[in-house]
Amino acid sequence: MKSTEDAGILMNGCNQWLDGLRSAWSCRLLLAGLLIGVCASDAGAEDEAARSPFVAGFERFGRHDELDSNVAGALLVRELSCTACHDSSVESFAAKRGPKLNAAARRLQQDWVVRYLDAPHRVKPGTTMPDVLAHLPASEKAEVLDALVAFLSTQQAAFPTLVANGGSPLRNEFWNKGDLAHGKKLYHEVGCVACHASDADYEVGEVEESAIDRLMEELDPEELAELGLSGAARRVESIPLGELDQKYTRRSLAHFLHDPHRDRPASRMPKLNLTPTESADIAEYLLREQVAREQAFSIEPNADKALIETGRQFFVSMGCVNCHEASSVTVKPASSTKPMRAKPLKALDVTASASCFELSSGAKLSSEFSAHYPLDAMQVDAIKDALSDVLTEQDDAHLAVDQTLLSMNCYACHERAELGGVGRYRKAYFETVRQIDLGDEGRLPPSLSDVGKKLTTPWLKRVLAGEKATRLRSHMTIRMPVFSHPSVAELSDAITRADEPDTASEQEVFGKLNAKTVAERASIGRQLMDVGCIQCHAFEHDALPGVVGVDLSGVPGRVYPSWFRDFVMDPASLKQRTRMPTFFPDGKAQDPNLLDGDPVQQIGAMWSYLKHIKQQGVPEKIAEARSANYELKPSDHPIVLRTFMKQAGTHAIAVGFPSGTHFAFDAQRPNLVLGWKQQFVDARSTWFERFAPAIDPLGESTTELSRGFAIVSKEPGKQELADDETFQDDSRFSGYRLDSNRVPTFVYQFGDWNIEDTIRSDSETGLHRVLHFETSERDHADSSQPVANESTRRLYFRALVGKTIAKTSPTAWRRQDGLVLTLVGNGASEGEVITQAGTSQLLLPIHGKTQVEVNYQW
Repeated sequence: MKSTEDAGILMNGCNQWLDGLRSAWSCRLLLAGLLIGVCASDAGAEDEAARSPFVAGFERFGRHDELDSNVAGALLVRELSCTACHDSSVESFAAKRGPKLNAAARRLQQDWVVRYLDAPHRVKPGTTMPDVLAHLPASEKAEVLDALVAFLSTQQAAFPTLVANGGSPLRNEFWNKGDLAHGKKLYHEVGCVACHASDADYEVGEVEESAIDRLMEELDPEELAELGLSGAARRVESIPLGELDQKYTRRSLAHFLHDPHRDRPASRMPKLNLTPTESADIAEYLLREQVAREQAFSIEPNADKALIETGRQFFVSMGCVNCHEASSVTVKPASSTKPMRAKPLKALDVTASASCFELSSGAKLSSEFSAHYPLDAMQVDAIKDALSDVLTEQDDAHLAVDQTLLSMNCYACHERAELGGVGRYRKAYFETVRQIDLGDEGRLPPSLSDVGKKLTTPWLKRVLAGEKATRLRSHMTIRMPVFSHPSVAELSDAITRADEPDTASEQEVFGKLNAKTVAERASIGRQLMDVGCIQCHAFEHDALPGVVGVDLSGVPGRVYPSWFRDFVMDPASLKQRTRMPTFFPDGKAQDPNLLDGDPVQQIGAMWSYLKHIKQQGVPEKIAEARSANYELKPSDHPIVLRTFMKQAGTHAIAVGFPSGTHFAFDAQRPNLVLGWKQQFVDARSTWFERFAPAIDPLGESTTELSRGFAIVSKEPGKQELADDETFQDDSRFSGYRLDSNRVPTFVYQFGDWNIEDTIRSDSETGLHRVLHFETSERDHADSSQPVANESTRRLYFRALVGKTIAKTSPTAWRRQDGLVLTLVGNGASEGEVITQAGTSQLLLPIHGKTQVEVNYQW
């Protein structure tokens, strides 16, 4: 948001024409030569609260003369969707248009809709939607509002059905189970704060300022201007979020964050590849002041069919349909209700005293439909310049690139031709995983200057399409977003035309290499990679310990051979302030014995190696590190390792004990899953491979102890476990704590139950497990009866699974493979073995405020 001083300056400019607006309010006469009619709003405090539309590119660059005025004006024409009503064939004026409204009754809260339609710029400062009711007297406006809201109540398209997968589990009603703390962290890490304001109390890690940032702190405005640093030093204004807690429900906002393009095809809000759970977490943070609502529709259904039809007619006749898609809205040529169409853009008189955005003193208000944009003087002048000096060079690739980057606000993260990039005061939020110091180059999104000279067009297309394989900077917390708009799909071709890359083939670039075979060339390249590249880069998702740089595998499919040659020869010539050193100082090879010491030949060998890396294998030093022994050996205390395991899943916690008996705990579906003896695990893939494969225990006597959730329910007397997805989806793993001997106690919840689960190694019995159950439900406390989560269901602790389980004594059960579970204490007679789908399961009943203690021996 702007500062109070800036806001005051803007309002003073607006008030000059608002004075004329107030005097003309009662006239309401038809004006000729207008853009569409006249725009106005009530006089008084409401006008003063209105704020001019916020268009990020204009606010950051257009207001500071960093864009030509007609370019800035064309940006406003696009983002204000002027050509949705004023036809134009000029591509640079193509209208953004508004969100789809076919699910408005489920997505938007009714009170907010009414207030927003009544005064959009007051309710959501900065909105680019015009006030289409500004010309109506209060009584008539109220009737129109009732009709429009009644029509919107029929827009009941269902939310999409999201399906869980192995990498992204989905909890029932996930939108109601967001984690506020995690949502706050995600909001400040994945890219939201590139455009939106950060939370003042959010603490970021310490980041070393760059030399330029330190220099800017010491310079005054005049000195900054002389050095061309005014833009870099200036604070970047944030896109307002508005009253999210008044507008959305948790469900609608979570779905919107997960896939914003479903409702907003204009793609100004990008898709950040959030999982449903992450979307719910961020929604919980953004709606933290909101009291949860459970109603099916946010806009209550209206039974008045006549009022609904009147609202539908208003939706068409007032021009809403020009920008918004809605169900049951069809416009037939013979229909008496037709969408409002204004004069073509080229027929407008930019000197008119009254328009959609300007009303000079003494001008009259139109009695016809009018759209009101409360623009300030600078915005008005820019639009006038754009309309009088139309950008006619439509085949200009540079212009096409700039228009897309401005509209999509790519400049919030990326710099191109000394325009844009991460704002000075936002850089601290762009971090690396584990806070590894890679400088600005390693934590900020890359520059797009001459990116078309570097990246091939097919690769650019894949990047802009959001393909997972193109996400090469896994060390950065920010995520490359996805934009589905057609202009973005065309951006790769425009960038290539604008930057005019050298597309010479590798044979033309590197010449005929002095090596007998492709394999020999590639082998020499592999040898050269060991000289320095491995110190900063990964290969085939493998790297030296601690290295987190971009993976060089696949480089020949991403960049042009000529760019690769020039960059490796002299990195600083193509990338300012890069940390990459040159391995060919003064253009000379460091090893004169390889390929006759020819630098181009050696770079060509490196290219050949990267092209055939799957046949050659990773560089020798990485291969040696990979073959090193990373076996974890518990000696003085237990070792706790979060990892992937085949039976314990992607949220496995492996715990190794000096006694030689170990186990794995599944934190996603909290339960003890696996036990084994002797050697523990090898941690190499867990520590060093980004796409770490699931590991297996190194030892012997591996045995499955249980599976699925620890807590289950069933009806008394029945063998089958009840299908209780809602209860199980209420499970939540809270973490673990270590005692003085570093033995973990796992803490998790099932519904109202809090469970503490401590598992220890015992040289005589194998594993000793103690579970404490407590519930916040008073009716369950101190009960001697098994607890029911419904009237006829009982809750049980699933202690053991196997092919067959037989009771061998009042306190012991034996499985078919010889494993023995012994129950310590009272309650043995209540243990029950059921068989379901060929699997036997030992169930122990849960009582209020109880403890279960068992030994596993095998």
